[in-house]
Amino acid sequence: MRRVVVIVLAAAVLFLALSGGASADQAGQEPGWQTRLTLPSGEIYDAVFASPDVVWATGFGGIFRSADGGRGWSLAETAEDFGGYSSLAAAPDGMHGWAVGPNGVVFGTADGGMTWRRQTSGTQVNLLAVASLGGDRAIAAGFRAGFSDVVMLDPSPRVILRTDDAGASWRELRIAGDYAIGAISALADGARIWMAGQRCASVTNPHGGVGCQALEYALLRSDDGGASWQTTPVPSLIDRLAFTGANTGWAAATSCSSGNPCDEQVLRTTDGGSTWKTVRTTRDGAVALQALGASDLLVSDEVCGNSCASRLFETSDGGETWRQIGASDGVLRTVAFAGRQRGVWLGTATPQWTADGTTWGLANFPMTVGSGAFDFVDASRGWLAASRLLRSEDAGLTWTPISDFVPVSLDFISASEGWAVTRACQPDCSNITVLHSTDGGVTWSRQFDTQLGDVPTVHFVDSRNGWLASPAAPDNALFRTSDGGATWRQQRPPEPDAQLAFVDARTLWAFAAACPPGASTCPARTYRSADGGDTWLRLADIPPSDSCIRSNPVAAIDALRAWVSRNCSGAATVWRTSDGGRTWRAGRIPGAALFGLRFFDGQTGRAGGYQCSASQCTPTIWRSADGGATWLAQPAGAASEGYPPDVSILFVAPERAFALVGTGGGLFAVVQQRLLAFVGVGGVAVAPPAPRRTLPDTGSGSAGGSGLGRLPLAVAAGAATLGLLACGVGARRRRGRRRAVAGRE
Repeated sequence: MRRVVVIVLAAAVLFLALSGGASADQAGQEPGWQTRLTLPSGEIYDAVFASPDVVWATGFGGIFRSADGGRGWSLAETAEDFGGYSSLAAAPDGMHGWAVGPNGVVFGTADGGMTWRRQTSGTQVNLLAVASLGGDRAIAAGFRAGFSDVVMLDPSPRVILRTDDAGASWRELRIAGDYAIGAISALADGARIWMAGQRCASVTNPHGGVGCQALEYALLRSDDGGASWQTTPVPSLIDRLAFTGANTGWAAATSCSSGNPCDEQVLRTTDGGSTWKTVRTTRDGAVALQALGASDLLVSDEVCGNSCASRLFETSDGGETWRQIGASDGVLRTVAFAGRQRGVWLGTATPQWTADGTTWGLANFPMTVGSGAFDFVDASRGWLAASRLLRSEDAGLTWTPISDFVPVSLDFISASEGWAVTRACQPDCSNITVLHSTDGGVTWSRQFDTQLGDVPTVHFVDSRNGWLASPAAPDNALFRTSDGGATWRQQRPPEPDAQLAFVDARTLWAFAAACPPGASTCPARTYRSADGGDTWLRLADIPPSDSCIRSNPVAAIDALRAWVSRNCSGAATVWRTSDGGRTWRAGRIPGAALFGLRFFDGQTGRAGGYQCSASQCTPTIWRSADGGATWLAQPAGAASEGYPPDVSILFVAPERAFALVGTGGGLFAVVQQRLLAFVGVGGVAVAPPAPRRTLPDTGSGSAGGSGLGRLPLAVAAGAATLGLLACGVGARRRRGRRRAVAGRE
């Protein structure tokens, strides 16, 4: 599964490169895919005050900046080319700083974080930690390369880097013991530095075995700016370090024993790291630290079941007693303070800020990645579930935040009336609610509650008839309303994992792959309902195709005419029936992979996806004028090597479509979402303009504007983004960005 995720994420990066340029059909530019909105991930893993007013924060989506102590934020630098950032450091002057990430990524700033420039690190190793040594000096370190967390042979790649010229050049440090460093702390004088690391103590097979069998953990200390180092063994892996003086310091560590959950421990030292005392233990989630002094510490931790909430605690007596000073329903795993009064608390939930150290307010943060639910009722009017619900009246050129809630599914039947599905995670993530809006999504009324294990979708064919569908196993559930959502009754799809097409109040189609265990190819069973889904009629099977496991996008326009696509053996086949499913005929598209399909009448159809050869894939729209028997391709992007990602495509008119694409960044998160609009011209194949990258300003500055205004912001998100918002994050994500990038040896 993890290898599949890595492939999908790499594929998503490909699509981002293929579809970069922003243009508008209203402006008379060439047809093709046009980027309309770009949203960075709001998942934050590190933050630092560069000065009493200026705060930097970073994570999978980019580098964010606040100039008013965390109240208002803007996006300073995106992370679209790589897997986000792991760590930040600010120099004492408040102007210089560094952000590091996977594959040797280093960005530096010399103007207080307003602009960031990529620096040459000379390594491809994942950089997990960076610390300022004062002036123009900094040290960074990490281990492993790329995003794979499969078992690796030891020693895995590791590196320690240092710059003495603000990052103009970085040189590698060699330290005895060859430890893989994951945490660094340094005093402002740059002389005293501590690093926490690990190394392999025992390899299963020294001549090419499966990896490291046992690990040794250590704390490395230098009192002379890194010229010499002392190594002290420690009993467990230290994730974070925070020293406040030559002798006093704090650490967050993970302690694991066979067959038992891992403990997250807060440790304190008063002898420079030679010995440590455990002052706090939790088994719920990762721990974040903000050291305020020798005896004063802030700790953020998580309380997790199927979902996670966050708590913020303070000690002023060296960890003997603790006082809770903050709470959040979402995950806030990063805390940073300037003194004891001004602070920020950030993570995946809406960031918070404080000006007095005890009362917290929600920050004005840029619009970021949401669930990925989107819908358009025509070529102009649409909705997108970002970190807030957005609405556009001009085909996605501009967006207005209209609601604070983020649905996981949307379906509007007009500019004013629509339905949405939300998923709540207390106590678990099976709590599903259907809501109804009559004012274009500004306000919502609760209609129906149920429990489902999967993320369902909502479909309405008119103002009275709709369905809540969760056909995936084990739910295999379908709920129907015939009074606009006032009442609902449960139905059942004909088979688990069926693809459903909703035509009108009475007509539904269903398609399900019929695969025996171990089969590499299987037919698709087809069904039709004439009573709104209460009963189903088995129709003729669609014949099996080579290496074809499941059905893909489906379409239907009445009780007689329906289409189902199958991506098989490097080609897409669109099967069609015009006699109610008694017979099926095929229209084959060589080299195609389809992600969207719609017919507007019995003859006019559109499909969207990729046209692939042995070395490259091109985003393409296909058009049919004969009911799907033949297809004309219209390239919609530049060719490039790689795999096509999973793309959701919505056709609203024969020459208008929208695509939602998520760009991955590591094993567990989405770096970026993009909404793309397609503008076609009559049936003529026209090449689009060459893609160009833009850096959208999706952020809000300290003045408090949303930043969405009239800006041609851009983006699209794939189905994988639903997992970002889904509750029940789970223990694997609680270790934070460091292990997501580097894995455990």
